[in-house]
Amino acid sequence: MSDEDKTKSVVSKIFSELPEDSVEKFLDYFTTKTFQAGQVLIQQGEIDQNLYVLLSGDFAVFKKIRLNCGDLVFRTAHFPAPGLVGEINMLVHEERTATVLATGSGSALLLNEESILRLEQDDPALAIAVMKEAAKRMHGIGEGFRKNMYRSVFATAENHQQALLQAQKWFGAWTNCPREIALKLFPRYDGENYVSV
Repeated sequence: MSDEDKTKSVVSKIFSELPEDSVEKFLDYFTTKTFQAGQVLIQQGEIDQNLYVLLSGDFAVFKKIRLNCGDLVFRTAHFPAPGLVGEINMLVHEERTATVLATGSGSALLLNEESILRLEQDDPALAIAVMKEAAKRMHGIGEGFRKNMYRSVFATAENHQQALLQAQKWFGAWTNCPREIALKLFPRYDGENYVSV
């Protein structure tokens, strides 16, 4: 398989809803970048709209917060290519929420701010399809994080009441809800069940 075919294959898997002819058009807007271990692709706090389709290499995501005026840095993810990073800022022009670092040599396709604007002007339907794919991915990541967070909070609760108290401690105003009210508020949704000890 040629490098071009491998690239098309990666982009087709990541943007799975795009028709094949759209993938080829989409690729025209990218430039190829190579990375060495230790090179930063995305820097927390910076504002840009760069989107990276990771073709090869290993990458880590780090987040920095301040606690009592001291720095806390934690690694939130470590993963091999293929992958996608920067999709949030492709859609919203805000500060980056994390730093992405190459942990080995690799390559990626870069869709920068100018290319995004050109794509929006040249082919609005393709731009919308790409943004829908990015939003779908962000939704999946957010849902996965939320479910893991709930599992962690509820894991040590020995009963329903303890789980409720832990939820109130971590998330604020949660309350026990009578079944008939829950059915009225959510008639077609059972909700997710988290199991405590």
